[in-house]
Amino acid sequence: MLLPQLNGALLTGGALELIAENGEPHPYYVTAKRVVEYSKAIKDKKGEDWPVLGICQGLEVVSVVQANDDINALDRVVIYGENRPVTWTNSSQNGESRFFSEYPKNLMD
Repeated sequence: MLLPQLNGALLTGGALELIAENGEPHPYYVTAKRVVEYSKAIKDKKGEDWPVLGICQGLEVVSVVQANDDINALDRVVIYGENRPVTWTNSSQNGESRFFSEYPKNLMD
């Protein structure tokens, strides 16, 4: 088994249907679920941290696994082909934000 030879895992993003409407899980979901369950088992049995980082759809996988395979734990949001406005807070605009304090003003504008 490969997982005991690793010290964590990255679940990447993507655009696939994790669990089809007929309930059939995608092979990526099946594999990723094994990884998440392995991480939980190591923590429960040995008290050791075995981190799993989920990016985008990878985080969705972690959420659905934690919800006992309930795909409805995720909100249905359609974002393709839409522009989303950026609303700057006052602290980000006037330089009070630690994150944006060194950000160039011309890019903020």
